[in-house]
Amino acid sequence: PRALAAAPSRMPRLLGELIDAQPDVVVMQEMDSVWYDRFWEPSLRAMGYDARYTLKQSVSSSEGLALAVRRDALSIEHFESVPLSLDEPSAAIRSFLDAHEPTRRAIQKLPTVGQLAMLRQGDRQLLVINSHLYFANPAVHVRSLQTAALLDAAVAHMGSQPTGVIFAGDLN
Repeated sequence: PRALAAAPSRMPRLLGELIDAQPDVVVMQEMDSVWYDRFWEPSLRAMGYDARYTLKQSVSSSEGLALAVRRDALSIEHFESVPLSLDEPSAAIRSFLDAHEPTRRAIQKLPTVGQLAMLRQGDRQLLVINSHLYFANPAVHVRSLQTAALLDAAVAHMGSQPTGVIFAGDLN
């Protein structure tokens, strides 16, 4: 039924699933900023999670990404939002974009973002990458470039210590 798909009905049911599962890490995409501020962040905090939100880079957007970490399992050592407009690409990505100027111009208009969180449990680290990659079917190359940019940012944060990595999200 349509009523069950509506956000006021759907969100509490999703929260119930989280309560039952008790995951250490939660990543969400297409998260409405109002729902995050009024429902998800307070609910997650009350359940013992630290949560972070990243709004897409668009004046007209009201959605983004959320990442939450259960405080009694892990701590957030470092968190950052990663714009995927590729304004400051790595050398390899820059080389591709230099040869494909229309792709560069198109990507710079996209509001896509990612999140990187370095989590710690004792002396162990876990890097979590969360993103909602660009969606258009003919744009496989754009999703590949966005993934490469997220992986470049991840490598820059892993340092010399062995680190586990979770790459999650809506990868289209």
